[in-house]
Amino acid sequence: GMLASGGLSMMVAGFAPIHATAIGYTPTQVSTLLTALPLGTLLFQIPFGWASDRTDRRYVLVVASFLSALAGIAAMGFDGASLVIVVAVYVVWSGTSESLYSLANAHANDRAEKDDLVMLSSTLLFAWSLSGAVFPAIGTVLTAAYGTGSFMVVAVAIGLSFAGFVAW
Repeated sequence: GMLASGGLSMMVAGFAPIHATAIGYTPTQVSTLLTALPLGTLLFQIPFGWASDRTDRRYVLVVASFLSALAGIAAMGFDGASLVIVVAVYVVWSGTSESLYSLANAHANDRAEKDDLVMLSSTLLFAWSLSGAVFPAIGTVLTAAYGTGSFMVVAVAIGLSFAGFVAW
C-alpha cells in the first residue's frame, strides 16, 4: 500500500503542474489545479475512513485504488478540457490516491503486534519514500520519450496493479 501510495502521490502532485503547463494552461490555471488537489484528499478521507472502520479495509483499498485508476483514465480522456472539468477529475484522482496512505497504514497497524509498531512505522515510511522517488524517476524518463502525459499511464498502472494485488 505504501508503494502504491508513494508512487501515486508523487506522480499526480509532481507531474500535474508540469503537464498542465505543457498543454497551455496559464500559471493561474495551474495554481487553481494544484489548490484543488488537497480538497480531494479532504473529501475522500472521511468517507473512506468511515467505510474502512466498518468493513475490511482491503475492500476499501481496492475501491480507492480502482477509483484512482479510473480518475487517471478520465484525466487522459479530458486532457486539455475546460479547467472546471480537469479540476474535478484531479480532485477525485488526488483524493483517492492520497487516501491509500492512511488506509494501508491503518490496515498494517491493525495486524501488527504492539512491540512491532515502531519498526512497522519506519518501514512503511521508507516504502512510501522509496516509491515516491522511483516512480517519478520512471515518469521523468517516459516524459522525455513520450511527453508529459505519460505520467498518467504510470499512475493508472500503479492504481490497477495495486487494486489487483489487494483483490488477489
